[in-house]
Amino acid sequence: AQTCSTGTLQCCDTIENASDPAAAVILKSIGVVVQDVDALVGLTCSPITIVGVGTGGS
Repeated sequence: AQTCSTGTLQCCDTIENASDPAAAVILKSIGVVVQDVDALVGLTCSPITIVGVGTGGS
């Protein structure tokens, strides 16, 4: 069986590609290198606090 830990769930206002200029500037400011990265990044996120949610899955 496989397991996956999602960590804390977040609700994000926008999702951008990591290479998008808006996301790249934010990631660079916190020291994340985005060169050749094909991933999605959530911007303006807030934690979702529901008991029993976000503790991982299997």
